Amino acid sequence: MADTPPDLTPYIEATARLLGLAIEPLWRPGVVRHLDNFRRLAEAVDRPGEVLPDDPAAVYRP
Repeated sequence: MADTPPDLTPYIEATARLLGLAIEPLWRPGVVRHLDNFRRLAEAVDRPGEVLPDDPAAVYRP
């Protein structure tokens, strides 16, 4: 996916404040990277018009 990730800084700051978390400046790039990964995974699952199978484990092959 080649899209530009949204600016997650306001979300991170607000959520940290709400939860009483201290996020060190050194940690922020990792937090942003992980949240963007979660965002992209959610978009992949929530594609319009795509329906996931009721039991995805039924087609699992190790």
